[in-house]
Amino acid sequence: MTAATPTVRRPSGAFVGKLVVWVVFALLFAYMTVQSIGNLVTVSQSVRAFNAFLGTTSGGDSLARSTPWAWLVLDSRSRPWLSPWRCG
Repeated sequence: MTAATPTVRRPSGAFVGKLVVWVVFALLFAYMTVQSIGNLVTVSQSVRAFNAFLGTTSGGDSLARSTPWAWLVLDSRSRPWLSPWRCG
């Protein structure tokens, strides 16, 4: 470069535009981070409450019993043939 060549300056509008984009991005990223942390806290509180419910006699015993799978399967398979509203 010689002293005769002028330096080219970018217009300040491009810098302002980039700055606005970065600020908007930073604000949206901060908002999403706060929302994610809030969801994480809410989910962990719900899990703790559900675990406490399972520890009680009303919740834990009913969920600990085995499901009568044979009766559920038979009931769902026989329902179309036993339905009084069957068409055709």
